[in-house]
Amino acid sequence: MNNAQKRLPTIERELFGFAFSCKKFRIYLHGHPFQAFTDHKPLVGLSKKLDGIDNQRITAMLVSTLEYSYNLTYLPGKKNILADYGTRQIPESDWEPLDAYDDPLELYPFLDCSVTSAEVKFPDIQKHFYTSIDFEEQNRLNLQTIENSSYYSILINEDERIYVPTDLRRACFWAAHFPLHHGQVYTAQVLREHKLYWPSMDSSLQLFLSQCVCAKKKPNRSAKFVSTNRHISASYPLQLVCIDLYFYEGNTYFTLIDVYPILHRGSIQTSCSCQTCLR
Repeated sequence: MNNAQKRLPTIERELFGFAFSCKKFRIYLHGHPFQAFTDHKPLVGLSKKLDGIDNQRITAMLVSTLEYSYNLTYLPGKKNILADYGTRQIPESDWEPLDAYDDPLELYPFLDCSVTSAEVKFPDIQKHFYTSIDFEEQNRLNLQTIENSSYYSILINEDERIYVPTDLRRACFWAAHFPLHHGQVYTAQVLREHKLYWPSMDSSLQLFLSQCVCAKKKPNRSAKFVSTNRHISASYPLQLVCIDLYFYEGNTYFTLIDVYPILHRGSIQTSCSCQTCLR
């Protein structure tokens, strides 16, 4: 550690050691669940409240560890013999000097690591990936697919998108979600930019996100609110309409909105008397 890192608070130095170790041994740790032990007990609770941290340095270090599947456990210092023995027996003069760099927040070791520069490529969709499950889904949902040279596509709002086979949907999600572990909205946006589509995409993204390690690091602090109020709905056009009459800048406005979701109608009358509008 350089002089600036030695002056960091204890919790940041402990987290620095864990995050830097993950980066150093990424080739062995990535993709393999592992158990991590620390003799600094606040570090265990810190990894469970990522959303509530205001410290940029701590947030950057925690984010750099989200790609790993690990369980951080507290181990008292008296029992944490193996981890402490090496550093306590090496003279400080024998430590390898670090190159100085201009980074007052000490974010360089983490923001420059391979987690932010790594890239997961989207799978190359070919016809042999389509199975009977995909064709049954097309028939069941009455999807009008277009056969291309190497894949099937479908028109969504006059925009042609690739129909993703069932076996490749998780791979497409991971390519859009990694490496920064974006939320559902941004992940769906990336999939749309790559012209990809499959039925019930939002439900699938919710399922895939719930199984990602980033979701496990963000506990649900409050139960999802479910409204008990009966929502206003209509079964056919003009069954239920919302009307309003208001005045603005000397003009009289009358609005009519059809509640039926498929058909929206509006009627506006301006510069007329209230009696005319009501008629």
